Formats: sequence, C-alpha cells, structure tokens
Amino acid sequence: MAKRNGKSKSTTVGVDDDGFEIIGGDTAPMGVGEVVEGVYGGVARTYKGKQGLVPIYAIGTRTIMGNAVLKGKLKDGNVKEGDFLRVTRLADGTAKKGQSAPKMFQVGVKRAN
Repeated sequence: MAKRNGKSKSTTVGVDDDGFEIIGGDTAPMGVGEVVEGVYGGVARTYKGKQGLVPIYAIGTRTIMGNAVLKGKLKDGNVKEGDFLRVTRLADGTAKKGQSAPKMFQVGVKRAN
C-alpha cells in the first residue's frame, strides 16, 4: 500500500508492516517535559519514515514514536517487555549541520521479576 500525502495534520503519516495506515496523532512526538509511564510492551508496530522503518513503542496504554536516542537508551538499558518505564521528553539536543535537532529522552526503569 502506498503512502498517501495529505494536507491536514490528521491525515495518514505512513503505513505499518501489516499495511495499516498510521493516522496522525498516534505517532505525534512527545512534547518537551511530557512524561509517559507504564509497562513496556515492546515495538507495537513500525512505519516507513524518511530514513527507514521507525519503531512505535507501546508503553502502558500509550504509543511513542521512536528515534535513535530512545532506541539506544532502551537497548543500552537492556529493557525487556514487562518492565515498568518512565519516559520523560527533554529539550532538543544540538543539531548537526543539515539535520534536525535530536529529540532527547530520560528513561527510568523498574525491572519486572
């Protein structure tokens, strides 16, 4: 299924692995200072971004669009499904020339037994 480009922010922003269109809003980035807590459910789905597949993580009843920073923290912290996470969106990092500033996150984890 091809990606549709719309004029409204509520239109499709991509298509996941199963062919479902991702509607704007669900994949909206977290705002600076926003905190999401809940049980980590792993990658709920992915969608095709400009630079490849972008993971969408399930945390509690919320989904969070991943980026390299968040993906790295989850991997480095050896976060497993069932762990309880607190993800806080920090201010943007410093942009490299010709790129957008990276979105920074703080990730806290309580390990599941």
